[in-house]
Amino acid sequence: VNSALFSFMRILTMRPAPGVPADDALVRIRGTSLTRSEGKLQGRYLSMPEVNDLATRRETFSAVASYSGEEVVLDMGDGSDPKAMTGHFVSPNFFSTLGIRTALGPGLPGGQTDDAPGAELVVVIAHSLWEQIGGDTAIVGRVVRVNDVPMRTVGVAPPAFQGAVFDSGVPRLFLPMAARASILQTTPHALASRD
Repeated sequence: VNSALFSFMRILTMRPAPGVPADDALVRIRGTSLTRSEGKLQGRYLSMPEVNDLATRRETFSAVASYSGEEVVLDMGDGSDPKAMTGHFVSPNFFSTLGIRTALGPGLPGGQTDDAPGAELVVVIAHSLWEQIGGDTAIVGRVVRVNDVPMRTVGVAPPAFQGAVFDSGVPRLFLPMAARASILQTTPHALASRD
């Protein structure tokens, strides 16, 4: 019974998400916090300063990548109605840390910091979205609007890739983490906060 239960739990929780290469060195890191009312530990997301702290632990981790899921509105600029969808704001090394290569286009620049004045914002779209809009290879380089902010499409994710983990929703867009303030109209300092 224990063996069967462990095998079942391993399938559900320990195998990689669709499109992520199987690699025993790849782990998911989450924080915990103590609830005052119940005195129990519960999962919580990490702040960017915490992620950056983990990334400096080179004796423990060879790379640390992050993502944050949000609902956004995509306007393809082709006369079709704008559509609400899940977008993942990702760190510059997100795809490379997961061992993912884009199916089309160069993908997100590895060291992009979109907070520089005048920097062009970029986006990678999910393969399923690319197919839904016609599968045209000319999508790379095309400007779309995310929450009414213009962004240049720089890639299409591989067909099987549906995000870093099973419970992350199915993202249709992958946007640089540094673009979060522009897209969500928040202060750029929000990512610098530990809480």
